[in-house]
Amino acid sequence: MRGLPACRHVVHCACHAANDSIYHTSMRNGTGLCAKPGDARPGYTCPTCRLQAVLGRALDMAHNPLDVALYEAAIMYDIDVANAILANTATTYTQSANALVNWLTKFMPTASYREEDTPLAPPRRDPLYCVGLHQEYINSDLYGKGRTNPGKGVVASTALSRVSGFRHLGQPDGDTERLLRESSEFKRLQTGIKKRLLHNPEPKRTMTWETFNRWTKQLMRRWHRLRQRIRRIARLPALADARHRRATLRELRQQEASTLGELHLLHVQVFGYTRGCVPFLLRYRTWKRGLWTREQCRRHEVVTPDGDLMPHLRLLRDFPTKTHTSEWYEGVLCDVTASGHRLLDTAVSLQRALVRLGWTHGGLFYHSDGTAMTLTSWQDRCLRPQLRHMRGHGEPSLRGETDADFNRKWSSWSLRRLCETHFSTESSTVPMCPRDLKIGHSGWSAANRLRGHISDRYRNWPLYKKVDATRLYA
Repeated sequence: MRGLPACRHVVHCACHAANDSIYHTSMRNGTGLCAKPGDARPGYTCPTCRLQAVLGRALDMAHNPLDVALYEAAIMYDIDVANAILANTATTYTQSANALVNWLTKFMPTASYREEDTPLAPPRRDPLYCVGLHQEYINSDLYGKGRTNPGKGVVASTALSRVSGFRHLGQPDGDTERLLRESSEFKRLQTGIKKRLLHNPEPKRTMTWETFNRWTKQLMRRWHRLRQRIRRIARLPALADARHRRATLRELRQQEASTLGELHLLHVQVFGYTRGCVPFLLRYRTWKRGLWTREQCRRHEVVTPDGDLMPHLRLLRDFPTKTHTSEWYEGVLCDVTASGHRLLDTAVSLQRALVRLGWTHGGLFYHSDGTAMTLTSWQDRCLRPQLRHMRGHGEPSLRGETDADFNRKWSSWSLRRLCETHFSTESSTVPMCPRDLKIGHSGWSAANRLRGHISDRYRNWPLYKKVDATRLYA
């Protein structure tokens, strides 16, 4: 390497260890943070030389903190690559290799078998090394920019998922994905990170049915209080300060739309079996066409086989989802569930609130300040504050939960797991949903041939049978 000669050093395993103040391990006795016998081998290039080759300059760890972070990531990179092999297995391999070398020295002293103990010249362009260093950096405590909990690295699954970005066709470096796929060293790195950080993430908490009911009742009471205040202010005679009156009414109506949107969102997530981001992709104009009130059912003669009107909701997902990538999926919900949740009335009230505010050209869900709601903002501004509030008021299912638990173990998946549990469990008031109806209603991907067959058949079922999924079993 021009200007930066290789140091020709082979690091001893006892000296080669990561900084345990910024890197963590789930392995016993901290073994995931240090090298093992046999990790340093002939041809090994120390992390300093490899980093300097990629940077094209000498490391300045005395004055540049970024160089320090890079060096710590490089050390962790080497150890994770080596830790793809367990310690006892590495010891066995080392003993076998030593036995072979000893035999060759005695019987074939002139044979050329092992390469010389000389560091290899590191390449200047090393995209795999750069990707690996990035993965090591983001799982360290140094990573925290833009995160809600600064100073805490990501979990193993998040670090490993960054590689998927190189599979995108728009990446400027087209051969990086191929190199990542073919590199044996990079595969060992992925395995080492999984072992060190235990790539078996704890599943999200499941919200209980009782907690869900109490949350929806609180939202209903909040909405009724807002309606009373809006009517009281609207009945007041014209005041001198009409501008203040209009601003107050606007603020209250935004709070009303936000409350109704949050309530409808819970209904869609639980009774509609939707994935976390799907409700936020719904658009007002498409969603409005799916509100089938009694008047519309009477006008279009939408009735049950017994001749009764059949008010319901149709959630047309006119966008590709993870399950349905090349077709639209229509989820059907009844007007009132078997457990008493008034889905259609809430949706109609939300529709009127959005019309009064003029919010009819975007999505359905907004915060009280008028900003559009997203999955992340809903979890940060609605779900977790509500959980903390209910915990403070003695919610039984939330006892022992900490704020850190709410941040890590509660998300939209908590409601998704609730809907699966609710439809699969029989209670004193609601029977268990038949398997074929539950599978068809959920619209989830076909895990097996039976599921795929039922999902295809569900599309041809009569409307009244689709409505039964929530009218009788929810």
